[in-house]
Amino acid sequence: MLYKNSILELEISDIDYEGLGISHYEEYTIFVRDALIGEKVKARIEKVGKNIAFAKAIFHIVKSPNRINPLCPYYVKCGGCNMMPWQGDDCPTPYLIYEYLDERDI
Repeated sequence: MLYKNSILELEISDIDYEGLGISHYEEYTIFVRDALIGEKVKARIEKVGKNIAFAKAIFHIVKSPNRINPLCPYYVKCGGCNMMPWQGDDCPTPYLIYEYLDERDI
């Protein structure tokens, strides 16, 4: 069972339409802010539902080679753009996210 403020080590296997990393733990699907595909993170659980949970990455154990420093100086404080730290051909950029997701879902 998951509880709010629990800290888990998670591997990010996919992304959603909002740019949140997706991981699985026991029977839960966990959506993780500030996590990219292929990363391994320590994440703090922020909200728990019946089968899903939401978390924020608090430490990157293994970083994606596509991770960049965000261009916006306020990113760390506001976290407003989940897709800002992405770049590269094998990890969807903000401009290619919907194309990637549409191809994946076909």
